[in-house]
Amino acid sequence: MLSLARPERPATETEQQQRLRGYLRFQTFDERARMHLEDQLRSRVAQGILPAELFQYAEDLLRFSKIIPPPPSTLERIVSSVAASGRQEILRQIAGRLTPAQREAIDGLLHVDESNGRSSLFQLKEYPPEASPASILTYVERSFLLPSLGVSQIDLAGFSTPLIDHLSQLARKYDAQTLKRFAADIRHAMLACFLADAQKTILDHVIAMHDQFLTTLFRRSRNSFEQRHRDFRRRAKRGVATLLEAMEILLDSQSDGEGAFRNLYRQVEEPALRAAMEDCREFKRLEEGGYQEELRSRYSHLRRYFPAFLKLPFQGEPGSNQLLAGISLAREMNEGKQQAIPLDAPVEFVPAAWRSALKHSDGAIDKRLWEISLSLAVRDALRSGDLYLPESRHHVSFSNLIYDEKRWEQDRRGAYEQLSLFHEGDQVVDHLMKEFEEVAGQTEKGMSNNAFASLHNGQLKLKHRDALEVSARVKELRRLIDSSLPRVRIEDLLRDVDTWCGFTREFRPLGGYEPRSGNVHATLVAALIAHGTNLGIAAMGQSAPGITVDMLQHLTRRDIESCQHHAGGLSSPTAAQRRLGTGRGLFLRRAALRDSAKLATGVVLPSLLRLL
Repeated sequence: MLSLARPERPATETEQQQRLRGYLRFQTFDERARMHLEDQLRSRVAQGILPAELFQYAEDLLRFSKIIPPPPSTLERIVSSVAASGRQEILRQIAGRLTPAQREAIDGLLHVDESNGRSSLFQLKEYPPEASPASILTYVERSFLLPSLGVSQIDLAGFSTPLIDHLSQLARKYDAQTLKRFAADIRHAMLACFLADAQKTILDHVIAMHDQFLTTLFRRSRNSFEQRHRDFRRRAKRGVATLLEAMEILLDSQSDGEGAFRNLYRQVEEPALRAAMEDCREFKRLEEGGYQEELRSRYSHLRRYFPAFLKLPFQGEPGSNQLLAGISLAREMNEGKQQAIPLDAPVEFVPAAWRSALKHSDGAIDKRLWEISLSLAVRDALRSGDLYLPESRHHVSFSNLIYDEKRWEQDRRGAYEQLSLFHEGDQVVDHLMKEFEEVAGQTEKGMSNNAFASLHNGQLKLKHRDALEVSARVKELRRLIDSSLPRVRIEDLLRDVDTWCGFTREFRPLGGYEPRSGNVHATLVAALIAHGTNLGIAAMGQSAPGITVDMLQHLTRRDIESCQHHAGGLSSPTAAQRRLGTGRGLFLRRAALRDSAKLATGVVLPSLLRLL
């Protein structure tokens, strides 16, 4: 019987590590290395690197410098200390750029209204409800409130966008009472970043809600029109049959004049004839402009917010002149400067199918249909990018996303140095050609000894190696190894993987690194297993000794949700998701957390098993 012999003595892992370190010339982590590491970390913090990326940078720096890293807890304390002090300095720099008026306006947002118990800051943090005229008008007014506070004058130049977003999320995390207890500089700087981000977010919400409202408006109008169209189509079908019967009676009648009509009315009553005529006439009217009539009947709903919506600072790409002229004309009419739509008003944005119903019999333009067409054109132009808002995040001009010539001249040299590239294009081409010729020459010289490829008449020919035959003894040995592998508990496997790659470091609170103490690591592993295997935190809290359901819930909210935020997996809920109800919202939340936990149970574990 084939069996595996046990090792004669325990593994000499420590001795092997020492020999490898000596051979690779690795140094110990002493005070000098600590000071150098802290200096490098401070410079990275000053450049705007996020705390979540700082720990990985510290490990890479020590590895590149051939310095043996200290224990993870020690390295974590160093990184956390440098990140905290660096963030404090950045917050002081941002606060130093604020004017006294801006500071006063920011503090005013923290005032809690006694009538509803909410502050203005809380309202700016709210996610938009279902799109309705009242909710859209509320968010339009909030978009005008922020510029009045001087948000557009806040100077955040020189600070990276990820850093501003990080500070904005920190401010969003705290309520008004908690922010009041912060130091003035820290409070003002965090809220300044939040307001700069909120201005873009609110504008995006306004555009999205306008889009959703119009979609609902047109869908309801279409459904109502189609229902009326079906009803009158059946009535018109019966009416046509009645009218045809009446015409046949008249044509076949032998008498003339009144006698023919008396003969007709004896067979078909006059009210039935008139009802058939009205049904056919109404069906014809529906065919020609019934959908537009349904839209006109809902014009009052659009009118509740659309005048305020048009006050947003829209700008257009080349070719949007007619649409911008229409917006300008609508603004003048809303301000009372123009009473009626002039005959030469822009109508190019009106859908072609609506043109016939756009003008009245006297030639005047229908204001309701024209303004509905304008709202539809604005929505479509914002979707395509022909219309944009410079202060928005998602609806911004493409030219604002790229470097202008002045800014590029300022950042050009630093960008080339950071990418290790030449400053001139000709130098880059010459360098690439030289490298290519060197590599091609070396490859040609070594082709004679290449066991995998050869050159024949200038063509590359690959050599296929014969497959080795797997003997019966090798197959038996494989089966023996598979049967000898011990059973491994999933929590032990997660701990082993964590010692190799440290994936649990990614599950951090939003505020950065916090010292881990007590039973936090075991609780995190339990939470990952609970979410990743659908076991649930309730069942895990009852089966894991020393771990309660409250501990699992707290760690899930503090660490796993923060990991989802940084990874982009847990995005801001949309109005459509909120309309699904609380139960559906909890399901989506649970699904996002489960996906996060499957990072460990669904990706790391199979990779480990393949290695084994």
